[in-house]
Amino acid sequence: MPVSHAPAAPGVPGCPHPDGLTSLIQVLAQATDPRSPRGIRHRLVAILAIAVVTVLCGATNVREIADQASDLPQDLLARLRARFDHRAGRYVAPSGPTLHRTITDIDAELADQLLCAWIRQAAGTAGGALAIDGKTLRGSGVKLFAAVRHGQPIVVAQHQVPEDTTETTQVAALLNQVDDLTEVVVTADAAHTSVAVGIALTVLTAVGQMTPVLLLTLPLLLGAATAICPHTRRSVPTSCRQGSSRTPQP
Repeated sequence: MPVSHAPAAPGVPGCPHPDGLTSLIQVLAQATDPRSPRGIRHRLVAILAIAVVTVLCGATNVREIADQASDLPQDLLARLRARFDHRAGRYVAPSGPTLHRTITDIDAELADQLLCAWIRQAAGTAGGALAIDGKTLRGSGVKLFAAVRHGQPIVVAQHQVPEDTTETTQVAALLNQVDDLTEVVVTADAAHTSVAVGIALTVLTAVGQMTPVLLLTLPLLLGAATAICPHTRRSVPTSCRQGSSRTPQP
């Protein structure tokens, strides 16, 4: 489907919307350009903005990004800061090789943080619940650890897990990207029911606020046999949860 005709998904920044484009350009302008200044034809912010818009509208690889970029209407290319070709008298999208080289060379971690910040700004993270989980990218060995909103396919934070560790040590690095965790329930699989994760979540929470995540993690830290589910207010056994249930030794 051409980008210009693709509908925006409900509740997400979605395919091109005038209000969202302005904030997207402002966020992407903070990215560092890895290219040599000599010979640059397309601004980095334009390349990244075009890539984001086409991916939001269904592109899954660089070839599809390039194909859809060539289909973008002139008014949208102008809003995305595309280069204006004075000889042709029109805005021009970057070519496939340019897109591939630039996307490959940029700081992926910084790009993730910028895009997730834009998504959080558009979708909001106040209250609700976040699910955290890690997945290894097929064929690359790269493992990404992400926080996703419950009920909506929206990634609000993402972090690359270093090769010498696991996602359970990266909870703080991931959730530090989220501006406000007040009244947010964080869910994870059994691999995260450990003292280290409990401590990370405790530190991330404001002192004196017994948030739902603490109601489940503090009993684990203290070696209690049960915890209180923040939703049902019923007792939940901690013995069935993986990880240490003993009180940390000084």
